Amino acid sequence: MTAELREAVARLRTDSGGTFELIIIRPGDLRRLCVDAALGSEDAARLATMALRAVENVVSAPRKKPALCGCCPRAVRKRNRYAIGLALPWTDGPAHGIAFVLCEKCAADSDLLARGIAAMKRIWPDARPVTLTHPAGGQA
Repeated sequence: MTAELREAVARLRTDSGGTFELIIIRPGDLRRLCVDAALGSEDAARLATMALRAVENVVSAPRKKPALCGCCPRAVRKRNRYAIGLALPWTDGPAHGIAFVLCEKCAADSDLLARGIAAMKRIWPDARPVTLTHPAGGQA
């Protein structure tokens, strides 16, 4: 793990108290996210900025040293249909997070969220996934 990645994981742990939100952007969904950002959505702008940095890392990677899938050892190249994972501290208006890519094969998995969680556990082994069964809440 690089020093930069260790620092990013440490910031996530500190900012979130150990809890993070994982957002998966499927192939083809980035365009809509960018449109929402252009229409003024602050959340979409924050996510689009992170996602576009992940895309830039894939596009700018040397041919002999391509970007790697966050979940498996496959290379991710600019012409592949890959997904993007964004891990953000579970806070209001997070200022930073971790972006990674999932190769074409992992992105095609029917349980893409599980692939994203597996990718995060590779860099943050003690992370614990939390499943929201009633995201809108309810009445007591």
